[in-house]
Amino acid sequence: MPHFGLGQSGAFFNKNMRKQSKKQKKIKKEISPQSLTLQMVEVAKVLGDVTDKRYDYEIAQEIGITSRTITNWKRIPAFLAIVNGTLDETKSSLRLNAYKSLNRQAIAQNMVAVKEALDRTEGQVKQTVEHSGDIKVVFKNSEKILAKADK
Repeated sequence: MPHFGLGQSGAFFNKNMRKQSKKQKKIKKEISPQSLTLQMVEVAKVLGDVTDKRYDYEIAQEIGITSRTITNWKRIPAFLAIVNGTLDETKSSLRLNAYKSLNRQAIAQNMVAVKEALDRTEGQVKQTVEHSGDIKVVFKNSEKILAKADK
């Protein structure tokens, strides 16, 4: 009488499923950019937008797919290329807006913004103090400080 429990037939089934899964992954990796669906391109652009705060499962629910589908799409190089391209565009736009904001603050004479703008454009500004002659240093409460140091 054949036995269909977790014996050899179960091991055989699991082994074949793993092979099939590897084949499916290989097929998905070979998808060309032209064969991406409009839905895939839309999701890739949303994922690459750093200003979009939605999670994968929220994006998936909104367009009627599962979050597992998005996870699978993330294995496709053509899909990732769109995500990374959108990410680069978004970061460039954010960087431009940040510099504009920093510039407006510097024009308004916000000294922290002025220093930050100079540091970013000219590098760290060296601060030097020129003096001539002797320098007299006076510490307030010097007796208290010395008394604590002796203990």
